[in-house]
Amino acid sequence: MSMNAHARTRPPRLPAGPMARAFLAATALAPEAQPPRFTDTPRRPETARSRRCMTPGTYVRLRRAKAGWKRSELAVIIAATPGDRAAIEEELHAIEADHIIENRRRVAQIADQIDLDFNIYLTLVGFAQDPESELPCPRICTGCGCTWDRPCASKDGLCGWRDNETDRCTACPPALD
Repeated sequence: MSMNAHARTRPPRLPAGPMARAFLAATALAPEAQPPRFTDTPRRPETARSRRCMTPGTYVRLRRAKAGWKRSELAVIIAATPGDRAAIEEELHAIEADHIIENRRRVAQIADQIDLDFNIYLTLVGFAQDPESELPCPRICTGCGCTWDRPCASKDGLCGWRDNETDRCTACPPALD
């Protein structure tokens, strides 16, 4: 093995010696000597226990509404035969009302038609089934259901979060309190 190949595989050295220890001790004792932290840091992930996560049905309803579909229109596209439309529309209503917590097959069909992240849906199903979970809740806009992975697109570009306190994207109007 050449000297350069060996040098690239070695981990970087951490500061050591009396000067490095003195510097680390001085900065630990004097917090004002440490560099300022950004005030614009992302908020800490909240767990299902620390806040109530969006329900799977609410997420499906928001994404359907954002796509501009009515339940009846979506049922027409998903139904195999015209006779199935009414039953599928009732099933969509039950999914959105959280009467049916998990229906992977039907929601996968919906996700094929609208911009719905199936993995987010499954995560929300997990939180609905285990509300005491310590896993972090995904951040989802309460106005349209967009996420960091699937933001809203407009003529101005992609949306972002309004602030670190509310779950509202910049494409949605502010929530009325």
